[in-house]
Amino acid sequence: MVHLGAHFKAYPFEPTFEAISSSPGSVEVSVSGDTLAIDGVDLGSALVTVSVSTEAGLATQEFKVVVDAPTARLNSAPVFQGFSSRKVIPQGIGFSLDISPYFLDPEEDPLAYAAKQGGPVLIVRFSGDIPAPIGEAAVSVASASRIDVRGTRTGFARVTITATDPGGLPVHGDLIVEVTPPVRR
Repeated sequence: MVHLGAHFKAYPFEPTFEAISSSPGSVEVSVSGDTLAIDGVDLGSALVTVSVSTEAGLATQEFKVVVDAPTARLNSAPVFQGFSSRKVIPQGIGFSLDISPYFLDPEEDPLAYAAKQGGPVLIVRFSGDIPAPIGEAAVSVASASRIDVRGTRTGFARVTITATDPGGLPVHGDLIVEVTPPVRR
């Protein structure tokens, strides 16, 4: 916190303060009254411009803020919440799914998603795990948080989804898709 009144003399006028960061992704600034708050968000630097305006005119002051590892906000990897069940679709049929509710970022940063068909699926039994019949699904990211999946071969397919935060930390989650024989009309 910086008391701006100590750096700008505006008397006898009532000053209005404003602050701007050249890199809000690294340094966030806010002004409340004559107090400047500076928050180191991520590694990097920014030029902070503070302005004071009064009836007599405008004055500005600039200074550089460097955010290094000890002062940067901690970045935690996103968390995969899990899917409640597998999806069952006939071969040749697809579905679209908003995946954002299943991935959370502790800092509430926006996440980028990627999806692909993953490895084989195991069926868990008391007597031991057995491989499930291998199916196939075509997978694509349709929008910022939506995937499209289409069953292309009967069996079980694993769709591996990766959510990555702006700091580059990823988390992976799997959606199991059971592709059934095509529906006959």
